[in-house]
Amino acid sequence: MVVAMSINEATHTKSENTAAVKPLHRNSDYLKWFVSDVAADAGNAIRAFAMPLIGLAITGSLSLAGAIGGVSMISSLLMYLPGGVVADRVDRKKLLVVGHGLGVFIWASAILAYLTGNLNTATLFALAALSGLRSGFFGGVSIPALRQLVPGEQLPRALAANQARDGAIQMASGP
Repeated sequence: MVVAMSINEATHTKSENTAAVKPLHRNSDYLKWFVSDVAADAGNAIRAFAMPLIGLAITGSLSLAGAIGGVSMISSLLMYLPGGVVADRVDRKKLLVVGHGLGVFIWASAILAYLTGNLNTATLFALAALSGLRSGFFGGVSIPALRQLVPGEQLPRALAANQARDGAIQMASGP
């Protein structure tokens, strides 16, 4: 009898807790995160595919185009550890906003350089370094920030949606 009451009480308490939690598609913070992360991941996939091609088109040299890609990767690797340390100590939502804002600024600068005829080898190396630094520093913030945005019981579903989305972006992006 005591066991039956405790099971009944546990079931009743659990249903009360789940009723108070909004579904993921109604969680505005999660939806903002999801949309911004889709844009960031799609942008990174496009950058990884397009940057060597743009480098080849601008420089006419396969080795310089490869070096541009290498600069981006090396600068990204240099910033993973410092970015992780900062992500553990600073509000991750703010870091996401700053990181995405810097990405928009960097690539808006690239577009401006192209439109004004100033997109040259040096500019491409600078863009590759800056985008790599940004990607490395802010790249590890997204998933840990998700833990601040969704309740613990919804985290597995949110992570699964994120993984499915990442797979779709990888399939749709470059070769």
